[in-house]
Amino acid sequence: MARIAHPTEIHNEGQAYARIRKAIGYCGFMIPILCLALSFTGNCSQTVLPSISHYYYSIIGDVFVGVMFALGLFLVLYKSVFKIEKYRRQENILTNVSGLFAIVVGLIPTDPDGGDCFHITLINGGYQDVFGIFGHFHLPAAALMLLIFGVISYRYFPRNWETGLPDSTNKTRYRMCAYIIFCSIGILVLYFADSKWLDGRFLSGLRQLKIVFVMECVAISAFAVSWLQKGRAVDGIKEMYTEMKKTLAE
Repeated sequence: MARIAHPTEIHNEGQAYARIRKAIGYCGFMIPILCLALSFTGNCSQTVLPSISHYYYSIIGDVFVGVMFALGLFLVLYKSVFKIEKYRRQENILTNVSGLFAIVVGLIPTDPDGGDCFHITLINGGYQDVFGIFGHFHLPAAALMLLIFGVISYRYFPRNWETGLPDSTNKTRYRMCAYIIFCSIGILVLYFADSKWLDGRFLSGLRQLKIVFVMECVAISAFAVSWLQKGRAVDGIKEMYTEMKKTLAE
């Protein structure tokens, strides 16, 4: 006979997953906040560096790596609360993969070209000499991580944890976050494509606006908002816990 979980267990488990969701959201918010805080301290000649990843070489480089590893660890540890097996399995796969990508982003830095805030310097040669072929993993890992964040916000967060059906109450909110992430990624793809294959013929002016840094901050902030909001989804589990307590007391 299958074991029936005690309502207290359901409540505690729901609380734990809510805390993990919030921790993921807080990690997301910390990344742009730390970068912007450093930008206005005068430690770098550039007010804002070309991208968030360039802060790896700054005075907060260790903190940046630590936050990325913490984010990755929380995503890997996170377990979906969907009762529908299909959605639970899919969400777990996506969060685990995005967590691994976050760790790769922290482990393999971006090419420092374009930045000038070098508290950390590479030894034994230039970027390609140190990282070789692994240096090509940073950008795809960052892009896929953000893309998965958008997919989770669009496809899974709007669904009710018990029925798997879209919840009209929160659907617009989560999908707005997803649209912001997708639009940010789209702008970055166009910018990098123009820079690489068209010699910056159309979008070179965006470099002065630090477009990569801005779009990364926008995307990560939208991701953080969606996870912090989802951290409140445990309210439904709390209600079920209360109802079960009443039933058992009768």
